[in-house]
This record gives sequence, structure tokens and C-alpha cells, in this order.
Amino acid sequence: YWGGVVFAAHGVTVSLDMVMLVALVVGAFLASLWSSEFRIRKPVRKRLPTIVIGGLLMGFGARMTPGCNISNAF
Repeated sequence: YWGGVVFAAHGVTVSLDMVMLVALVVGAFLASLWSSEFRIRKPVRKRLPTIVIGGLLMGFGARMTPGCNISNAF
């Protein structure tokens, strides 16, 4: 809806998925600032294998499922 109303005059097409993605990232960033938890840090070398394996498992799980709770809501 907003892509047709707000951005159509500028030739930009925006879908609901794009708005939700941007809102998710901005909301997470603002929440981290609000809770004073935001900081850029280098991961501890000892935890690096755990981080990589966790990321691979999350990616595998995301590819195996037929959808997610966000896309099933619409």
C-alpha cells in the first residue's frame, strides 16, 4: 500500500516485505541503544567455532522450513 501511495511519485516501488525488513533492523538497533547494550566488539577467538556452527545451523533450519511466522501472518 505505502509503495503505491508515498513512493510512486518518485518511481520507487516498496513492498510490505521491504518495509518490515527495514523496520526490524531499525527496531532492533533502537532497542539496543535504549537498553545501553549497543557496542561494536570483536568476538572472542575461543567462541568463534560456536558462532560459525550456530550460524550454519540457523541457515540450514531456515532453508528446511516451508516458511516463517512473518510470512505466514499474511
